[in-house]
Amino acid sequence: MHNSLPYDSAGYALRTLYEAKAYQAQGYQVLIVTRLGYPWDLAKHRTLPKKSTQWIEGIEIIAITGTRQYKVDSDLKYALQYAQKIADIVRYRNVDIIQASSNYINGLAGYLAGGKCKIPFIYEARGMWHVTGGSKSLEFRNSEQFNYEDRMEQFVLDHASANIFITDIMRSKYHHNKSIPTLILNNGIDIHSVMATKTLRSYRKGQEFKLLYAGSLVFYEGVEILIRAVSELTHYKISLDIYGDGPYLETVKQVLSKLASNNINYHGKIPQNAMMSLYPQYHSVVIPRINCEVTRMVPPLKPMEALWHGLPIIVSHLPALTELLEGIKSVLFTEPENINSLKKNILLLMHNYPEIMSTISKDIEFIKNNKTWDIEITKMTNLLSAS
Repeated sequence: MHNSLPYDSAGYALRTLYEAKAYQAQGYQVLIVTRLGYPWDLAKHRTLPKKSTQWIEGIEIIAITGTRQYKVDSDLKYALQYAQKIADIVRYRNVDIIQASSNYINGLAGYLAGGKCKIPFIYEARGMWHVTGGSKSLEFRNSEQFNYEDRMEQFVLDHASANIFITDIMRSKYHHNKSIPTLILNNGIDIHSVMATKTLRSYRKGQEFKLLYAGSLVFYEGVEILIRAVSELTHYKISLDIYGDGPYLETVKQVLSKLASNNINYHGKIPQNAMMSLYPQYHSVVIPRINCEVTRMVPPLKPMEALWHGLPIIVSHLPALTELLEGIKSVLFTEPENINSLKKNILLLMHNYPEIMSTISKDIEFIKNNKTWDIEITKMTNLLSAS
């Protein structure tokens, strides 16, 4: 894995933990191993105590160290040492299957270790990081580095015992070797840790209508568009609270400062476990992603989490999100990067809140029966057998 709790708590690390817990609930013994050098090769974690093993919610997480450095040494030199460390753990702990998750360097190390130990290797494509970079920069999209990383991702997928994709959109683009079995593993809900809400929000005309954005502040999340839309709705008593951090933070602060809207507030980063107490304070969660290659392929965790906590959502109309939210009623789709569409949907939700909220209980039941991590991981049984 590229990163994990307790050091990082964004969607990648949370999905890792949720998957591991669901595997364990199915009777598998699970070890999470993070990439060579992590977390101490990152400036923000460099001074942390060096612990080789941590336990998070009953899951063992192992950190490995070595002389090779991520993105300093060549990918192959790094992956070879990384693979040897994994192979040592596999032999010592009698591991039967390796599952490596994005990016291709984890995949390459898993492939090499699987070959050394003669056990199956599954590659889980959660996202294509070079596609994220290419969505941000046309120069990078047209570079040889982009092409190299695309080829490496394809190499790992083509040489795995089985492939896992986060969406069918991604599978249709990257599943080239049709002899390799595949599975779609959608984002779900960890019902063991988080109980569904039992108290639903109400709204009466004239009350403040409170919107929430909580997540990474990166270019493709569309937070600036959301801020501009809500700033134009002040007279409707609509407010927005923003929680999060990321490389787009300064841009967000500049936009807020320029608009000087008294109905929008930025509160900083919030720990994941504190998020659960926030949801009851709001009427809706908004996820206004822009339309780009990465957002068309990869959905966030937040939509399912918000619905599970009893909040209707407004999300951008993108293939990855429509696939994830199939069967859900309490969702409004807004056109990406369209302020007028976003304003229209916010007002539509506010004016029709009781009616839309009446579908939430059925949506929570639908998620419980169809969209939990336990259900998603149950799909793995046949894939593991085929591997």
